[in-house]
Amino acid sequence: MKKIALILSFVMLFAVVMVGCADNRPDAEKIVGKWVSEIDMTKQMNDDLGSSGLDIDIDSFKFNIILDYKSDGTFTSEADADSVASAFEAIKPIMKDAMKGMLGDLISEEELNQMIDEEFTIDSFEEQFKTEGKYKLEDGKIFTAQGDQEFNEDDYVEYKFEGKNLVFTGSHSEDDSLPYPITLIRK
Repeated sequence: MKKIALILSFVMLFAVVMVGCADNRPDAEKIVGKWVSEIDMTKQMNDDLGSSGLDIDIDSFKFNIILDYKSDGTFTSEADADSVASAFEAIKPIMKDAMKGMLGDLISEEELNQMIDEEFTIDSFEEQFKTEGKYKLEDGKIFTAQGDQEFNEDDYVEYKFEGKNLVFTGSHSEDDSLPYPITLIRK
């Protein structure tokens, strides 16, 4: 009987310790810091390239984004250059084959390589994800604004914290084509 009481005491102590470890800080404090997530844009790339007339099926187009939320209510976001470069390098042979199939002998190998390098630049892609501005949190929503813009109450990303991770669960933005949910891990 003493062993059972001792075991129950340890279980209860463990439960109290685990509850005590929960992060009860306000979201405005928990979000501060750098976060990283792998973004899978495979479907969007296939859709975009397919709508341009290319018969293409990219197996994978994934890269990392980095978000930095600061305590003063400002943020920056960017695509990780190395992961974007790797993603582009992986799809260049597929792009080359698709374009060669479409253009046949009308284009030389050298011209084809030059076209791919000019059309699919890493810099222009990275620029799409490079932003800075201000943010505010309200009722599980992140509102952002760039420059002198004001927050648009109809344009936001829904979020939640799951353990130590930040999860974007959905977007209410007309020009957002990211695949949700997006799980971000503190960097």
